[in-house]
Amino acid sequence: MLYFFYGDNILRRKEKIKKLIDVNGVAPRELKIEELTTDFLEELAWAQGLFDKAQVFFLRDILESKELKDFIKKEAAQMAKSPNIFVISEMSATKDLSGSLEKKGAQLIECTLAEKPVKKEANNFALGDAIGRRDRKASWVLYQEALARGAFPEEIHGIVFWVMKNIFLAKTGGATGLAPYPLMKAKSFEPKWNNKEIKNALSELVRMYHDSHRGLVEFPIALEKFLLETV
Repeated sequence: MLYFFYGDNILRRKEKIKKLIDVNGVAPRELKIEELTTDFLEELAWAQGLFDKAQVFFLRDILESKELKDFIKKEAAQMAKSPNIFVISEMSATKDLSGSLEKKGAQLIECTLAEKPVKKEANNFALGDAIGRRDRKASWVLYQEALARGAFPEEIHGIVFWVMKNIFLAKTGGATGLAPYPLMKAKSFEPKWNNKEIKNALSELVRMYHDSHRGLVEFPIALEKFLLETV
């Protein structure tokens, strides 16, 4: 997977990158420009990772090198499909470069000083509630809004999985350990789902997570498909 953070708001970039790394739970390895070669980067991009856990590689200000910049632009599609996670942080990006990366499957996160603050009420839990009550239209709209404000697929997936797991626990009588509010929510959603649907949904979410990190599916597209076909 390929994440491209850019913009003059350095603090915001650091915060969003930290959030992404925390969500994945894997310590990143920084690849410094002076020791990075296109051959090594190509090897990492094409690694299959079927048995090893996905690694996170952090690349800062590498576009100063024309050779590396050309490589990133050329191999963005493969890096986006890679089971390894590539995080690139840059002060700026041309429209030509950002457009090319986005077309090839990279996740672009712009962090500028003029960036509008996100409303506090806009959060991914509203998406979880819409999925729980099986409101397909609201789920899709809230999902698109979450992506637009910079939420990561892993972050959204975590909320969705948490909601579905709570519904399963409420339906099977295993929700005694839940806090009162999540338990109340889960019980209100539980009649909307039968046992088979819940089990299939949880299995699909687990499969989706692993397949996306193996480069077999694109995480944002797989999540959208889940919303349109399962909810």
